[in-house]
Amino acid sequence: MERARQIFAKAHEETTNLRVLNLASEFYYRTGDLKAADDILERWLAISGREAETGDTAAAYSNLGAIYQTLGELDRAEEMHKKALAIHEKLGLQEGMARDYGNLGLIYQTRGELDRTEEMHKKTLAIHEKLGLQEGMARDYGNLGLIYRTRGELDRTGRCTRSRWRSRGSSATSGAWSASTGNLGLIYRMRGELDRAEETHKKSLAI
Repeated sequence: MERARQIFAKAHEETTNLRVLNLASEFYYRTGDLKAADDILERWLAISGREAETGDTAAAYSNLGAIYQTLGELDRAEEMHKKALAIHEKLGLQEGMARDYGNLGLIYQTRGELDRTEEMHKKTLAIHEKLGLQEGMARDYGNLGLIYRTRGELDRTGRCTRSRWRSRGSSATSGAWSASTGNLGLIYRMRGELDRAEETHKKSLAI
């Protein structure tokens, strides 16, 4: 790890190559050196332009949002993700918009703002459905299911869990199938439908 740190330090020391800066910021973020990651992203913005409406500037703001989210600075994280979203919307970059909506949803969920969380995840889902991104759809259904379960809306939770299951399709791992099946079992158990719960948990166990 220390050897990798030394290599990255040399690689980004005087570079203006945004790909190198991106790799360095990811490395520092993943190793927990958030201050170094933040410094790299500030350099990135100085090069790409803070007011520039480009994918590079949007990516920097999105990455800064992730850092502030990790630090628990939710207001600053929200500000960064909204800046990234505004650029992605102007450029019509659908996948970028979906990521921004998803990140904003996580912030609102942390705050306990479930209505706003639901709104963001539904926007993300609409984009993933439009683009036919199955894994993204499965993740969105899972996030919506968690909201509905928190509210005690078990019918809507069940529908989201089944939709998540279908979205994964043949690409699902055995672990993903097991998790979805187990979630359905929990819903049936909470409803008092113990026979259905038992059947579903047995399917999960078999997987």
